[in-house]
Amino acid sequence: MHLLHVKTAALGALLVGTLISGMLLTSAGRPLSTGLLSLHKISSVLMIALFAIFARQVLKTGNAQAIGLTFAACTLSAICFIALLVTGALLSFERDLPQVVFRIHQIAPVFCTGAVALSVIALLRRVAA
Repeated sequence: MHLLHVKTAALGALLVGTLISGMLLTSAGRPLSTGLLSLHKISSVLMIALFAIFARQVLKTGNAQAIGLTFAACTLSAICFIALLVTGALLSFERDLPQVVFRIHQIAPVFCTGAVALSVIALLRRVAA
């Protein structure tokens, strides 16, 4: 298996792990389980780091075709990641927050998953071209 496919599979596995641990955190309620919260945070940070490494390597070595779409998809992914990190950090505190923070953290994974999928497809097309 090509190393690029391994990275893509690892990125997908981390994304699924982050989503599942997030759903388990939501269903468990407060107080948040320290182990589950740690698993959620670690898997999300690993996913973001792997995506950044993956994108950097492909953008650095790929050809010049479709750079605009690839860059736009990666930028959209980064914005979604930042929104998730900020709202996740706010939610991990034991404070009452506006409901909009929770809703953003619930909705942003949908956009993030789509943006990452679009980015990975665009990045893989750059390698194949």
